[in-house]
Amino acid sequence: MATDFHILCGFLGSGKTTLLLDLLGTPEGADTAVLVNDVGAINVDGALLDGAVVASSGDTEVAMLSNGCVCCSIGNDLIATVDDLVYGRIDAGLPPFRRMVLECSGLSRPSPIVRSLADLGAHDFRVRVLSTFDAGQGAEHAASFEEAAAQLAAAQAIVLTRLDLDGAPDVEAAAAAARAVNPLAQIVDEPDRAARALAAFD
Repeated sequence: MATDFHILCGFLGSGKTTLLLDLLGTPEGADTAVLVNDVGAINVDGALLDGAVVASSGDTEVAMLSNGCVCCSIGNDLIATVDDLVYGRIDAGLPPFRRMVLECSGLSRPSPIVRSLADLGAHDFRVRVLSTFDAGQGAEHAASFEEAAAQLAAAQAIVLTRLDLDGAPDVEAAAAAARAVNPLAQIVDEPDRAARALAAFD
């Protein structure tokens, strides 16, 4: 069985960790390995996810990548961590993970990450780039920050987030703004959070 390897990108504060937690809160989110990267000295997102996993059924493994932005400085660490997770399952006599999710920092660019995964060719991965898009501010972020534009341009799927917040545009307006940045990407605009997470990752 091939493992889906999701590169989860999105600009700062656009809802990546919330989307991932929503996935892990569903029965379908079991059998997921999570790799979390944060450029700060303290891996806040990793700590949040690790707490969520401790409270869950234990079917999720979280690996922290906290010594820099994954797109530019920890390629070898990423490869070694993925290898450890994959071979750890084999050694335990377990089937492959259903999916692995690399949650990147808000400033990561996906292209170098995809290139670094060439060294994981021995594993049967299906690689997919997802990007979160803040329904209220995503267009402004893409216009003002090269990192945000690069994340959206590389995505096979763009997940609209923050649709339930006051002042957020309607779904059609947010989807149109996302398509203006990347007209080829699948737009995930499901209003229900759990359904949105499942649609994004499956």
